[in-house]
Amino acid sequence: MSKIRYLKIRFDNTLTPRELPLFRAAIIEATGRQSSLFHNHTEEGGCMYRYPLIQYKLDGGKACILCLESGADDIHHLFHHKTWTVRIGRREETLKIDHLSLDYAETGHSDTERYYRLLRWQGLNQNNHRLFEALEHNETAQLEILQDALTGHLLAFAEGINWRLTERIRPRIIAIDKMNTLPYKGQRRLTFDLQLAVPLLIPDFIGLGKGSALGFGVIRKNRERLPQKISVSVEEQE
Repeated sequence: MSKIRYLKIRFDNTLTPRELPLFRAAIIEATGRQSSLFHNHTEEGGCMYRYPLIQYKLDGGKACILCLESGADDIHHLFHHKTWTVRIGRREETLKIDHLSLDYAETGHSDTERYYRLLRWQGLNQNNHRLFEALEHNETAQLEILQDALTGHLLAFAEGINWRLTERIRPRIIAIDKMNTLPYKGQRRLTFDLQLAVPLLIPDFIGLGKGSALGFGVIRKNRERLPQKISVSVEEQE
């Protein structure tokens, strides 16, 4: 078992999910692009494919930044900014901190299964999305596809925080509560709200999978396993 630095900053500024990319852009500009951890791009504009150590989220409808490990160090680029007035889309906002907490979050293998909720998770890439749809009458096979993807996303998180997994992991999806299609980078993406069990200690509120820097794939701890139910309905949201 190990611990990672975990800094959560919630601002007294309300946002909608659609405004998270604008909030992220505002923070990137405020920091003067002095750290790639805020945006995960190279100086030439290419993408850096790594787990995001700075994540932009909503917490109770308020703008929030979660910083892990070295991301907690680089947040000083924001705190050294002379003014906290930023432009979010067409409007100006003066950022005001509502709550700030710096702690150490436990990670590691657990002797027993731990239960979590995973919200707005983009679990399917283009290839396995097609396969998932083709298997619409085979629920077991669909769950296997999702569990394979979730395993990969957990491994990516572990690698991103230099957590060396010494045992094979295999998350178990207990229930799919909801399937939505949500906008992401100009496209509609299938997302899942689900319940899972895995013998790992995972820090609360981190992101997993595609879009984890922008409020997708949020992990929340579950104290108890809930009754199983598989939802096949798909909702569309603006």
